[in-house]
Amino acid sequence: MKPGRLWLHLALLGASLPAGLGWMEPGPSRGLHTGVREPRTEESRSFEVTRREGLSGHDGLPASCGKKFCSRGSRCMLSRETGEPECRCLEACRPSYMPVCGSDGRFYENHCELHRAACLLERKIVIVHSKDCFLKDSTKKSSDSILGFHLSPRSHY
Repeated sequence: MKPGRLWLHLALLGASLPAGLGWMEPGPSRGLHTGVREPRTEESRSFEVTRREGLSGHDGLPASCGKKFCSRGSRCMLSRETGEPECRCLEACRPSYMPVCGSDGRFYENHCELHRAACLLERKIVIVHSKDCFLKDSTKKSSDSILGFHLSPRSHY
């Protein structure tokens, strides 16, 4: 192969490689798009904030959840009474079985359920990484009630 053709092939390869990997996709972002999305965990979803513009707050400015930070197990909603953004406990978590143990000695189906229970009970409950929790009696298992507190969606409101 002649030296001039080698450079031509390398240039063509260099121009076609980014397009083949998705660098030249039309749209506002020209980053790498491979078509594969990373799965999002319940934890990351718990930090999502819902923006609701247009309703006015107490100072006449539009009320929004855009700047309101809510802890895990809760989400921002606009109050029906005041129209102001406030954090409220999640009504339900997506069903996924990835068991975790809480610092309260209870067993939860997943991280979201643990953080939701902490919000509803207004207590700090953290994840304990110990096999002892899983070996405890199944009566300590958290499903629909914790310490006699029923965790239904309507119990908090």
